[in-house]
Amino acid sequence: PRLAVFFENADLTRFRILLTEMICEAAEGPCSYSGRSMSTIHHGMGIASEDFEALVGALRTTLERFQVPLREQNELIRIMGLQRESIVENP
Repeated sequence: PRLAVFFENADLTRFRILLTEMICEAAEGPCSYSGRSMSTIHHGMGIASEDFEALVGALRTTLERFQVPLREQNELIRIMGLQRESIVENP
């Protein structure tokens, strides 16, 4: 619920595709991210540190639910953390 406001008008199909590309590229996979920069996409959204932490928490919960090994969970969380400064406007 806390994060729902940020996705109210989002094209969730496109979002999933771009998120997959971003993670795949950041993990040095065979993908290439085709979206706009993180700072451009999130500019003006007023995302606070607490919002980002809520997203990371939701991601962790999902990874645990799907029994992703802890090492891979931590790597994905690390990759997400690299984008923090480009996403959070209200630290």
